[in-house]
Amino acid sequence: MTEQQLPEGWQMVKFGDIAKHISKRVEPSETDLEIYVGLEHLDPDSLKIKRHGVPSDVAGQKLLVKKGQIIFGKRRAYQRKVAVADWDCICSAHAMVLEANPENVLPEFLPFFMQTDVFMNRAISVSEGSLSPTIKWKVLEQQRFKFPSINLQKSLLTIFKSIQKIDDTSYFCSASLDATKKSLLSQLFKTKNDNWKTRPLGDLFDVQLGKMLSQKARQGINPKPYLANFNVQWGRFDFSEVKVMDFNEKEMSKFRLKKGDVLVCEGGEIGRSAVWAEDIEECYYQKALHRLRRLDEETIIPEFMLIYMDYMFNISGEFSSQSMATTIAHIPREKLIKLPVSYPSLVEQKAIISSIATIESLKLVISEKNKKMASIKQSIFIKGDI
Repeated sequence: MTEQQLPEGWQMVKFGDIAKHISKRVEPSETDLEIYVGLEHLDPDSLKIKRHGVPSDVAGQKLLVKKGQIIFGKRRAYQRKVAVADWDCICSAHAMVLEANPENVLPEFLPFFMQTDVFMNRAISVSEGSLSPTIKWKVLEQQRFKFPSINLQKSLLTIFKSIQKIDDTSYFCSASLDATKKSLLSQLFKTKNDNWKTRPLGDLFDVQLGKMLSQKARQGINPKPYLANFNVQWGRFDFSEVKVMDFNEKEMSKFRLKKGDVLVCEGGEIGRSAVWAEDIEECYYQKALHRLRRLDEETIIPEFMLIYMDYMFNISGEFSSQSMATTIAHIPREKLIKLPVSYPSLVEQKAIISSIATIESLKLVISEKNKKMASIKQSIFIKGDI
């Protein structure tokens, strides 16, 4: 886009004209600072640093960060990690420390710009390396962007700050709902009544691992969609990428999913579970997943089992001792079927399911509103206009 084609109040700028690269290094063992920020402490698409470590956690040279400076994850930029430091600290050398050039950009405006798809997509495109792509400053500083004038930045900053306040409020609301859910489930499962029963998981469900992926299966003549570990998220399925492999007639009978099946991750984030609702008419599953199919419909409800798994793996942590940590933590079938499952009557199960569903629906409303706010911010830079 040429200068003549730009909307009024917009201009083309090099990133190096609006941002300064700060690269002062420090030894964690020699600093008086009390806070260390690693990339693991940054949340995607959030300018707030909500957790951190201490310098004694790490070794090797790190970067010095002053309050108000920007920490940008230059390694694996697709993770979209940009945050503003609320204190003087040190940060990972896999980050880039930046500050605004006040001659060309309002200091508060720069981090909002760096959150946009316009900036992030460019940062990803200029990253170098395959396994762990990284951005070099000398490349990033030469990148040209469509950018608003100072006066327009002032107007846009008011909008962005309002969106930020909504985001902050949404975060605390979601955290409050999570705390409510945790408290509710802890009270339920720790103080269960005498009418609750406890039985090994294998007495309640038929447990079976899926089909092993192989080169032969990839090239078969009867390809069918199947779910892998990454498709199963907590309480939902990610269908952004559904792969296929070959299933013969016997395997189709054995590995086809049915409505109400509970799928549990065998490795990775062990225990991560979701209930199959036949979102895909004919679908199968890979060996990285356990399929739990209830043996008696009058004993336990699949959605209750999902809540129980969430509680045991994410709240109480009682299942963690059952996992087997090798090179990758996993929970094999022989361990899974021995896990104790506590459950009340079907009436009580339905009441618990309803209560948790209400909490999750409120979180979904908050999430959808956040997406709308984010789309407003993105559209400003895509269109180059207010």
